[in-house]
Amino acid sequence: MTSQWIPDDHNLWEIENYFDFLEARKELLAKEANHRFAELLHGETNFLDASPAAIATPSVIADTVTIIPVPTGGIATEEEELEVEAINNWLETQGLPRGQINFELSDEITGEQRAVLDLAWPDGLQPGLTIPVAVLLNEPNEVLSIASAAGYRCFPTKDTFCAYVNAEILGIDAEAA
Repeated sequence: MTSQWIPDDHNLWEIENYFDFLEARKELLAKEANHRFAELLHGETNFLDASPAAIATPSVIADTVTIIPVPTGGIATEEEELEVEAINNWLETQGLPRGQINFELSDEITGEQRAVLDLAWPDGLQPGLTIPVAVLLNEPNEVLSIASAAGYRCFPTKDTFCAYVNAEILGIDAEAA
């Protein structure tokens, strides 16, 4: 019954255990869905472990509002700044547009800042043809999760980003590069 994600525990099949059955099935379905989603990430799954606290949501308890802090991200060191500039310079030599440095990713509805992306192309490297991408150097998993949830394909290193550009934008075989 694994193809239908039915729990193996026969006790859960009893009518009085219906809600426990649903909970167990929900866990099986979630595990399978996460497995399928991970396949779509092309091996870049390091941000899947981000905690739910990564998303800023107001929490109302006893008539008080508590805002959960959002990791902002952004360039933190001179080394990161030099690496971002090197990526932009390399892209320019490839005939591609420079990315936006310290791009502020905002909530489309509220306008509130969600994160600062080190280097981003909100319209894609080929506007209208490719999805938004971001280079996020040394950022916590929460920032990667926020950017990914906003539709960005995220790259945690210069090397993974350059490999993506070579293979999927420029059409250069990794062995030929």
